[in-house]
Amino acid sequence: MTEARDLTPPGTEPVGTAPADRGSRVARLGVILLLGLVVAWFTWDAVGNLIALPELLSDLGLAESVPWPTLVLGVAMPVVYYAAAVVIGVRLTLARLTLVLIASLAAIAATRLSLIAVATGTLVVL
Repeated sequence: MTEARDLTPPGTEPVGTAPADRGSRVARLGVILLLGLVVAWFTWDAVGNLIALPELLSDLGLAESVPWPTLVLGVAMPVVYYAAAVVIGVRLTLARLTLVLIASLAAIAATRLSLIAVATGTLVVL
């Protein structure tokens, strides 16, 4: 008896099937959660700034100069960036998902440093 050969061209898998190299769900979830801990740290730090900085500036007599938009963006931005990266990378291979998530962490760090520079007045916009 001869076995039937699959004559389907490569790369034309039916909708809903995943290639074998996508990685297991457990590995994908592990990468998402592990890198999510870094995002949680960025968010925790931003929440701490949101709580402590207004009090500090109030004690210094500078209560009217609290950079509220910067503080709120500092809290929301890591979560939004990371959620967007997860949505973008969820259908990619495990390696590409990891790269997309790492790129989002780099974008979060760069934006966070820019927000800190704006809040402290060290960044001068021409």
